[in-house]
Amino acid sequence: MQAASRGGSHGSNLNGNYALSRVSSGWKSTPDDFTIFISSIILAIMILGGKGTFFGPIVGAFILTIIPESLGEFSRYKMLFFGVLLILTITFLPGGIMQLVRNARTRRA
Repeated sequence: MQAASRGGSHGSNLNGNYALSRVSSGWKSTPDDFTIFISSIILAIMILGGKGTFFGPIVGAFILTIIPESLGEFSRYKMLFFGVLLILTITFLPGGIMQLVRNARTRRA
């Protein structure tokens, strides 16, 4: 339960920071700015990085911004990529990428 509340808190902080940056730069933020695409990216960042961790969303954001930019001409399949990545992560890494880091640390110790 605590991990879910932390994840929701991080997600709402990201949305709030986005809206604040839009308002402070002279742009008005409207509900149309927060499309299903933006919401799915934030959800994918949280799930991919790792729920309930501090560095998980940072790692997830790094991965989900670098990889789609490197797709080049296949960038129109970005949502398909996010969907497949989410399914694979939920199936094989329910704790996200940070689960791999935690497992590596426990094996080393």
